[in-house]
Amino acid sequence: SFVPIINYINKNLQKDISITELATILNYTPEYFCAIFKKAFQLSPKHYILKTKNLFPALKRFAEQEELTI
Repeated sequence: SFVPIINYINKNLQKDISITELATILNYTPEYFCAIFKKAFQLSPKHYILKTKNLFPALKRFAEQEELTI
């Protein structure tokens, strides 16, 4: 399951996250981790992190707006 990886990425967007760091969470080699991540998400881990970093501010603003209107 990639849940621990996604949670880790989301909690650490402000820093540079290495592939080795992510692979270690699941006890995989960086090469194997990259291969299975790409197969699961159709994106490399680096591209997933970049997309998440770019989308996060918009998602945060949306969540804050929704809370205000509830």
